[in-house]
Amino acid sequence: MVPTKGRPPIPVGILVLVVVCGRHLACQFDTHVRRIILPALNDSSFSCSWNQTSEKFAVASQDGIVSVWDIRSSNKLCELSSRQPGQRKCAARCVKFSPSGLMDLLMYTEHVSYVNVVDARTFNSTQSIRVAPPNGDVNISGCAWTPDGRGVFVGTDRFVLEYEVNTTLRRSFPHGALL
Repeated sequence: MVPTKGRPPIPVGILVLVVVCGRHLACQFDTHVRRIILPALNDSSFSCSWNQTSEKFAVASQDGIVSVWDIRSSNKLCELSSRQPGQRKCAARCVKFSPSGLMDLLMYTEHVSYVNVVDARTFNSTQSIRVAPPNGDVNISGCAWTPDGRGVFVGTDRFVLEYEVNTTLRRSFPHGALL
């Protein structure tokens, strides 16, 4: 992952470790050194995301788990699971924190058919959205927030979907739907 807004990079891939890097201040080149290693995953990972305050980050992995940490601690805050555990199509592919602190949401996609939106304040409430037709599956290629955090895009192998975050219901989440 390439760092943005001064955030340290988190390389993801075939490792089952999460490595958080920091900038090497004594070096004139743009190099990074290992800062923290977190033994975290049971399988290789696909993507990671920092929240808007750069205090929390999430990593999505092949086994369908999204792991969330607070950078100030080496303890994992939570693990979020796929709706399809134990199946080949359960892999968590893309994870993104909302860009706006007003929303405080975390979105992650599964390899096939589902997008999950989580309350990033407590990580206790999740809304799962099936993006595939009732009698089939679609591969999900990725997801993105709109710059203001009031909408999301979900890419599949057939189409791109757009959803609007219901900001009124967000205030009553988990009692209301988000999208």
